Amino acid sequence: MTEPWDLVVTPVAARDVPADLLERFRAQADIVEELSDRLRAKLGIESSVDLGPFAANRASIHHVGTVVTVRYAPKTIVTNEQRLAHERIAGAVPPGAIVVTDARGTSGSVLGGNAAVTIAGGGAAVAIVDGLARDIPEVDAAGLIVLATTFGIQTGRPTIQAVEIGGRITFRERIVCSGDVGLVNRHGFVTIPAWLPWDDVRALLD
Repeated sequence: MTEPWDLVVTPVAARDVPADLLERFRAQADIVEELSDRLRAKLGIESSVDLGPFAANRASIHHVGTVVTVRYAPKTIVTNEQRLAHERIAGAVPPGAIVVTDARGTSGSVLGGNAAVTIAGGGAAVAIVDGLARDIPEVDAAGLIVLATTFGIQTGRPTIQAVEIGGRITFRERIVCSGDVGLVNRHGFVTIPAWLPWDDVRALLD
């Protein structure tokens, strides 16, 4: 008996950030915190998530990139069939992407050493996982920055399947949409919605 696998994949194009804003995003050490505060205070936009309790493979993190979401769910039938879909993720991300993953309610890892090589090879720079990651030395060697609810050892291959790539998810009480621009540091991340004009972002920071 084989369980159907109805994976939905939507490739995500990079959202270009104007040069003046990109320069500021990269240079300003507290830009994640400032954007979080100003989006909330001036526009009522709640799009930031605290990542302080998350495990991380880098002590210092500062990155700007297009968001690509991934949603996982438990398999109904336990099997060794590979349904974590890392190759499909790699094919859906633009260069420098931040992969934001919802793996709540699953048991085992959705990201390890081989996955990191594949995803980073596709262009991803950062993976933020509401779930478990493993093989952290190999992940680090692949050049992928990872923040996860926890680091562990158990594989998720027998029990977990990807159900959507490139859509939108709920992540720690926030909606996160593929195609948004994300800014992440060691303590959290904030997203700039794709529908928000860049002139409005400039006005926030004036």
